[in-house]
Amino acid sequence: MEDISIRVTRSIFPLSKIYFSLNGKNFTIKSGEKITIPLKKNAKYEFDISLLWIKKKFNLDLDNNSIIKIKHVIPDIFYILSSSLLIILAILSFLSLINILIFSISLLIYVSPLVYFALFDKKNYFKIDVKK
Repeated sequence: MEDISIRVTRSIFPLSKIYFSLNGKNFTIKSGEKITIPLKKNAKYEFDISLLWIKKKFNLDLDNNSIIKIKHVIPDIFYILSSSLLIILAILSFLSLINILIFSISLLIYVSPLVYFALFDKKNYFKIDVKK
């Protein structure tokens, strides 16, 4: 059997480590990290991915130099824009320029999709793109 080499990448958010196994070999990938993994050539590969209480399994067809991109269901731009807006609103409410209720409602709007996908729609929490 010949060996193949694949690359695994992930998005920036969520910031915690993601644990995954590929045909029984365990790996950890940090935020924005890219790792290269040598494998024995098989017809199918079992890809298990987990983050805290969320676990998902995929069966993948991989070739030499395939790229597995681990994505979060919520895009990175959501985290960047909403956290920037929340910081601005927090400062404005601290300075009493806006009502604290505006900041609180904005915080609830920010947290609600995160809670929904983490607790109620776990099967769609991770998305995997494979480029051959």
